Amino acid sequence: MTHSSHAQTIRPRVRAHAYLIVLLALVAVFVAGFSIRSSNEPFASAEVEFTDVSARGMHIVPASCPSDQHYVGECGPATCTPPYTGTYPNCVYTPPGTGGPGGGGIPGVSGNACVIVLSPSTIALGGSSVMSWNSSYSVFGIPFSMSGSITPTPGAVAASGATTVSPSVSTTYTGTFTASGEGGRDLGDKAGTSWFTPVTCSARLTVLPANEVPGSCSVYNFCRGSDVYQRTASCTDQFVRSCAFGCANGVCLGAPAPTGFLRAQPSLVRSGDTTTVEWSATNVSSCTVTGTNGDSWSGRSGTQTSRDITSRTTYTLSCIGLDESVLEMTAVVNVTPIFDEQ
Repeated sequence: MTHSSHAQTIRPRVRAHAYLIVLLALVAVFVAGFSIRSSNEPFASAEVEFTDVSARGMHIVPASCPSDQHYVGECGPATCTPPYTGTYPNCVYTPPGTGGPGGGGIPGVSGNACVIVLSPSTIALGGSSVMSWNSSYSVFGIPFSMSGSITPTPGAVAASGATTVSPSVSTTYTGTFTASGEGGRDLGDKAGTSWFTPVTCSARLTVLPANEVPGSCSVYNFCRGSDVYQRTASCTDQFVRSCAFGCANGVCLGAPAPTGFLRAQPSLVRSGDTTTVEWSATNVSSCTVTGTNGDSWSGRSGTQTSRDITSRTTYTLSCIGLDESVLEMTAVVNVTPIFDEQ
C-alpha cells in the first residue's frame, strides 16, 4: 500500500471522530446551561405576577392570567363571584336586586351562616311580624346555592326571602340551610345528601296576652324552666337568674332538707372487738362522724372500721344542709357484759 492510499483511508475516520467530539461538546454545553438556569430563583411574569411549579419542579411562567385559575386569587386580589360582593375571602351574600347587603328588607350575612330577623320582635295577640332571612356558604370564595327550611313555618324556603307571620303564642323560629352546589350543581351523593354541614339560626317572636299593650305592660316575674324572668314595662322578657333547685311562681325554690343514715354493725361486741361504721347523707355540704371512743371521720358518706371498743360507745353523724340546717343522727355500740361466778 502506498503512502497516499493509506492517508486516504485514515482521513474519513479522523473526520468522523471530530464530528462526534463536537456533538458531545454541544450536549455538555446545553446540559450545563440548563442546570445553571434551573438553579436560579424563579421569576414572575409582569402580567400575571405568579409562577406555577410542575410535578418535576420546573417553574412555569404563563404569559397572561389563565381563564380557569387553579384557585381564587391566584392572579391577584379576587372579586367575589355574584351574588356575593366584596374581595375574597371577605365575601358577603347580596340577594339579587337588593343593591347591597341588607338592602330590600333582606338581612345581610357573611361567611357560612344564616340569620333570621323578626320585625317587630314583640306583637300583641292578633298582630303580625315580618320575618326575613338570609343564608350563605362559600369555599375558597366560591359561592354555593342554598336551600333550607324554617320551622314551625313557613317550611321549605329559598336561600333568602321574607314573609309575614301571625302566631297566637310566643314562638321560636328555627332555620336550617344546606349548600347544594355552585349554580345549583348537586355536590352530594346519589341519595341527595349534601357534603356540607348545614347552618342553623333562630329568632323568637313574643306574643303578648290580649290584655297587654306593647309599651305599657305590668312588671312581674315568672318562671321559664328553672330560670326566673321578668316581664318589663316595655313588654319584653328579661332574664333575672337561674335556680339551682327549680323555680315556681316567679321565685327560686329553696334547697331541700338534708337526709341521711348512720349505723354500726355489729351493735353488740365483746370488750376489745371492733365494729363497722357506715353513713351517708344527701342535700348536705359537709359531714363528720365522731365516736366517744375517739374515732373521727369526715365526708358525706363512708365506711370505716372502729378502734377497739372496751365500753359503751356512741357514734354521732353531724351534717350541714344546703339549706343551712343541721342534721344529726346517732348509733350506739354496746359491750357484752362479763359475769364473775362466785
